[in-house]
Parts: sequence; structure tokens; C-alpha cells
Amino acid sequence: MDSEFKRMALTRKEAVKQWDTKLSRMNDSVEAYISECSVVLIPFLENAHFNDEFNGSCPDISIEDALLHINKKLDVLLSLESKLKHARAALQSYRNTSFTLAPINRLPVEILSYIVETGREQEEQEEREWKARFREEGYMGEAESWDANILNPEEVPQDLIEYIKKAQNKIRFDVLFSWVCNKWRCIAISITALWSKIDFRGRPPYDCAQEYIRRSKPSSLSVYFNSQRHKSSLSESQNMDKALELISNNVDRVKTLVVEVTSTSEIVKV
Repeated sequence: MDSEFKRMALTRKEAVKQWDTKLSRMNDSVEAYISECSVVLIPFLENAHFNDEFNGSCPDISIEDALLHINKKLDVLLSLESKLKHARAALQSYRNTSFTLAPINRLPVEILSYIVETGREQEEQEEREWKARFREEGYMGEAESWDANILNPEEVPQDLIEYIKKAQNKIRFDVLFSWVCNKWRCIAISITALWSKIDFRGRPPYDCAQEYIRRSKPSSLSVYFNSQRHKSSLSESQNMDKALELISNNVDRVKTLVVEVTSTSEIVKV
């Protein structure tokens, strides 16, 4: 607790100085570690087998045992890399709030809000145009499913399938916007209309859908669920039950509800 209070009492100048010191020490440690990586390889050169056979006066572990040990320690490296990555991301997020390093932050909140809303509207407009085109060509049912994994390449144009594949893997503009820095995240989350379209993708517990429902309060919801997306799951009925439960818990906010089913039993359940 005392150390926590001491950290809180630091001035910005002292905090930056301490960070510089720790960074310098880490750099020295990394340089020393890289040097050791070169040293540790020496016993594994071509004469390693010779050493294994004739080092009776100085017993050694086998090459295989040494490699097994190194393999175990590689997980430690992965853990350190992950921690460093998260620490760097946190620093970058704070850096991106700078008016000097990121002049766009000088813009009023209203302008930034307009940018993220416009970007999302353009994405939705592009999707509407694609759907309109394929409605005209008689592929509306396939286009509405919006899942390339269940489309038949022999029945659906290749460019539709390619577009849907890209759409499935694409990160939404408003989500990307919210990842830039804490300020932009707060702006994006405060615009409830951005999160009001709920599409049940993936598998329960539908964390993304639940988060969107929470963020969108008190805006009305447009909800879409396609049971065919979950046919590969052994618990597809449970998937649908969970989705319908989330919908029913927020039914007073639902403005548009589209539930696509493929069997009589599913129709009865809905």
C-alpha cells in the first residue's frame, strides 16, 4: 500500500525519469541476453558430439536434454514478449492523446464524433449497395445470410463471396476508431447509435453482442440472428436459446428483429 501511495505522489518529471532508468536497464539486460544466446549455441556446434563422448573428466548433459530445457524456457520468452507488447500499447495509447504528436486531437469532440459516425455510415452504405445489387440479380437470400462459409460457389457469383469474406474479417471503422486512444474510445462508446445493430456471430455467450447491447443504451436495437451459421455446432439449439434469451431480455428496445431459421422446430421456438 505504501509503495502505491509513493507512485501516486510522483511528479510527472520524476515518473519519466524513473521510466527512463528502467528502460535503460532493460535495454542493457536485453543486450546481455542476446549475447548469451550466441554463447549458449557454441556447445551445439559440430564438435558437440565429440564433447559428449570424450568429456568424462567434465560430465555434461546430453544435447537432447539441453534442447528440452531450452524448449521449456521459450514459454518464458513468449510471456515476456506479451507483457512488453501490452505495456507498449498502453504507452502508445497515452502518447496518442498528445496535441503535439497527434494534432488531430486539437479538433473538438463534436468533429471527432462526426468523423466516426460518418465512417460507420459509409461502411453501412457500401453494404446496402452490395445487397441491393444482388437483390436485383436474384441472390438476396444468399446475400442476407452474409456468411461466405454457407454459400454455394456454384450458385452465387464469386465477387459476392469474396466481398462477404472480406466483410466477415473486417474490423468495423467505429471499433478501430475506439482503439486509437482512451479519448477516442470514450467518444466512440458515448455514441450509443453506433452499437445499436446487434448481429449474433460466433458462439455463446455472445460477448460482443452483449457488449453492444450495453453500450447502445437507451437507443433502439436492430437485431439479426441466422441459425444456419451455427449448424456446425453440436449445441446449435443452445446457441439459439442463448440468442433468444438476450433478445427477450431487451425486447422493449428492439425496433427491428430479423431471425432466419431453417426448420419448423426453430420457427416454433421463435
